[in-house]
Amino acid sequence: FIGITGIMCICVGIFMVGLKQSAAATNALNNWKSIIYALILGCVITTYSINDKIGVGLVNPTIFIWGKELIAILLLSPYLLGKLRKKTVESWNTMKKYSIAIGIGSTGAYLLILFAMRLAQVSYIVAMREFSVVIGSFLGFKLLNEQFILRKGLGIAAITAGLLLIKLA
Repeated sequence: FIGITGIMCICVGIFMVGLKQSAAATNALNNWKSIIYALILGCVITTYSINDKIGVGLVNPTIFIWGKELIAILLLSPYLLGKLRKKTVESWNTMKKYSIAIGIGSTGAYLLILFAMRLAQVSYIVAMREFSVVIGSFLGFKLLNEQFILRKGLGIAAITAGLLLIKLA
């Protein structure tokens, strides 16, 4: 019960943080579009999370992640080196250090998540990953000078409370 309550708090918090604030968003149709897109995204996250859980149940997470990376390289390289060759080479030449750092960091973080999936319920791991919403919102306030909105603050609080509840579960 505590874990499910935590997951629900996170879902409500993400919904609160993600609602549009603009005048156009007050239009009910725009809000419904946002909700539908969020539900579709939730289904996609659920699908790849289940895929990850099954994958790390079959093979070591290190082998699993390298297999996924190899498939991505094989599928995307023809497009990047063909149709987008100029942009790809230019990006590599101007942002090589950032590309390497981000590649290592994101692969390392994903690998930690995959190892965690071997030890805990996938629903808890997926919910914990959503802490990135809290970090992103905080960075938006501090670095981008976004306006603090009560709804967004309450959403961040709900996500944080949900994470604590999951930890207690």
